[in-house]
Amino acid sequence: MDDDEHPPKRARLSAPEGYDESLQRTAQVNSDEREKEARVGIDRFVVTDAPGFTGIFKQRYTDFLVNEILPNGQVVHLRKVELPAGKDVEEVNGQTAPVESMKHIQKRRLKESNEEQAAARSDISPDVNTQDTASVESKEGEFALNTEDSELLKSIFGQEIVDALLALHKKVLKHPHWKSRDFTPVNSSPMTDRLQRTEAHQALRRIFESRLESKTDNTNGCIKIIAASKPNPRSNARSAPTHTADGKALQVQGRGKVAWDQLGGEYLHFSLAKENKDTMETVNFIALQLKLNPKYFNFAGTKDRRGVTVQRVSGHRVHRDALAALNKRLYSARVGDFEYQASGLDLGDLGGNEFTIVLRDCRLSAGENPDVERRMAGLEEIVGRRVKEFEVKGWINYYGLQRFGTFTHGTGTIGLKILQGNFEGAVDLLLDYNSANLDHDNSALRGLISSDDLQRTEALHIWATQRDSRRALEKLPRRFSAESSIIKHLGFRDKKTGQTNRTRDFQGALSQIPRNLRLMYTHAYQSFVWNAVAGKRLELFGLNAVAGDLVIVGEKEKEQRKSKPNGEAEDDMEVDDAGEIIIKPTAEDSAGNTSENFTRARPLSQTEVESGNYDIFDVVLPLPGFDVEYPSNAIGAFYKDFMGSERGGGLDPYNMRRSWKDTSLSGDYRKLMARPLEGVKWEVRRYSDPEEQLVETDLDKHIDRPEKVERVSSGMDEDDFGNGESNESEDKKAGGDKVAVILKLQLGSSQYATMALRELTKGGAQSYKPEYANSR
Repeated sequence: MDDDEHPPKRARLSAPEGYDESLQRTAQVNSDEREKEARVGIDRFVVTDAPGFTGIFKQRYTDFLVNEILPNGQVVHLRKVELPAGKDVEEVNGQTAPVESMKHIQKRRLKESNEEQAAARSDISPDVNTQDTASVESKEGEFALNTEDSELLKSIFGQEIVDALLALHKKVLKHPHWKSRDFTPVNSSPMTDRLQRTEAHQALRRIFESRLESKTDNTNGCIKIIAASKPNPRSNARSAPTHTADGKALQVQGRGKVAWDQLGGEYLHFSLAKENKDTMETVNFIALQLKLNPKYFNFAGTKDRRGVTVQRVSGHRVHRDALAALNKRLYSARVGDFEYQASGLDLGDLGGNEFTIVLRDCRLSAGENPDVERRMAGLEEIVGRRVKEFEVKGWINYYGLQRFGTFTHGTGTIGLKILQGNFEGAVDLLLDYNSANLDHDNSALRGLISSDDLQRTEALHIWATQRDSRRALEKLPRRFSAESSIIKHLGFRDKKTGQTNRTRDFQGALSQIPRNLRLMYTHAYQSFVWNAVAGKRLELFGLNAVAGDLVIVGEKEKEQRKSKPNGEAEDDMEVDDAGEIIIKPTAEDSAGNTSENFTRARPLSQTEVESGNYDIFDVVLPLPGFDVEYPSNAIGAFYKDFMGSERGGGLDPYNMRRSWKDTSLSGDYRKLMARPLEGVKWEVRRYSDPEEQLVETDLDKHIDRPEKVERVSSGMDEDDFGNGESNESEDKKAGGDKVAVILKLQLGSSQYATMALRELTKGGAQSYKPEYANSR
């Protein structure tokens, strides 16, 4: 590796005359950041002999704006949050359309959710019996329990109560028109464990398909089980209008059923703008307010928490008016730009993201602190050169540090344990904590650690030393769902025997972690391998495509067809003996095509390399899996050597199938290099107040804030963003003693802005480290 590619050195112990102490801290933080990057395979730059600049990244969440780019290239902005007058009807072509009641939708979806939960239980572990775990009715109409559900109910209630439950359920099936009060309820024995009561409620709802309802008597801890109430048939009609505003009757198919086609489709697409919030956190709140399961909302990709982001979201059979009304209750978020469509969004349904990034307190290097005018001039020269270089040569498409977690043990390390079959080791890493955080007398330490992280430490310490799941879960913040799922499973106590018989069921504990989160661990290991291989590929072969490199099948040909002017496409068409053009079906036209949704890659031949039709931006590297092609040059051998090494965990890239389905990785492909989708726009400007907001967000236009944000520069308008040219506005002349670099760039989906910044600044972009006690 060249000297220029090594991480920056640590700050000197003695500072030269005029050296700013803040720069010394910056150099130290940057060095620590580089060490973290090296541990996950991020250790090279595209251009190694060029000076960079330093700056603080995400000091304020308004310093990081993300606007989703649709597949058609349109950048998503929140433009309109208001709706026309009228709360209970949807308007189509000037007339109202009937709307299915939310209550009816909620009941229908509860039944669907119960059925899916029952079906999903068979996929928890390969050792579990694969028969359908849902309760079934026999051909004679009688209800029958499978062995697993029967044992579960016995462990919760005991045989006597189970017999009574089965008798009650049999009567419910026999007399479907009876009212709930006509059936004799069943009362359980007292249950003092809240977790056990929760499991009881969930088991009753799932096993008896919501035909029985259960309520806890808070005076004695008993659970009362009764026949479920029948829905009021009039309730749906009352909330589903059947006439237009002028009294004309509408065509309604069935009582209260929506003619969704009249609206445009069953999926309501809308723009979600949020600040300093997770995507799932906001979507979960919206679902809760609408009394819907979050699974009925979909989006193309999650967006960063610390930032202001705008993206499209779809909701299945969600009322536009009900959703718009939530704007009054949404804190630091708004929804708008509503449109009904025939299909919802899926992960990956985006063209990329547009980033507006403010780098604060920028300097030429960690050891220089000239006056502000010289800094401005120097930064304008350096940033201009780096941007031009960046637009042409791009950056290594590394997976950023966010992919690998923020705790002591990275997600990739946990994923490696899972792939090794060391489930106990994976659980130990997930429940590990820093005992130094338990020092309650260390006020300086507690000022640097968030309250949630402190509570996590205390909760895991309780579990590790006392094995008291109840106390640990009460202390553990809700956002730590992986730790919570594991402790609930391992600490489960059988009511009948009083035994904790799951204490060694580590695979079962991992299975309780939400699937998306569970997959994140093994995917992080794949990303670690990819990063390491990417660096090796550039070390061995540089920035040119070589024989044996992989390219996506059909991608280059598709690009060439698109680039041809109209009328030239026929030149390359084949003709038969009669002179007729041979029409070849495309992939989507081919009947019985079973692999059209899978990306395939192939190695380049020497002839193709010499043709000049392929360059480094066509090359892909596989994420290890059982269904990918590996390069047929030295890089293919490096996969096996690296993954088989101690650092790679002793795995075999050609043996990635596992008996546990969720850990059996098929693999994927990722471009080795990346470039911005369009030209990078940038501006260097002065400021004085560290709390000054330097760019306007979408939410600033729709939220009435106590202190309205003022536009700071005429160069920051969406259509007139600065391009590094001198801006002699009064704001800039007034300025201050600090300098910021403001960048606007568009990246493709799954590309990391932090890695683009790393190349652009040559590792000088420092992530802001907040003091949690005083952070926003």
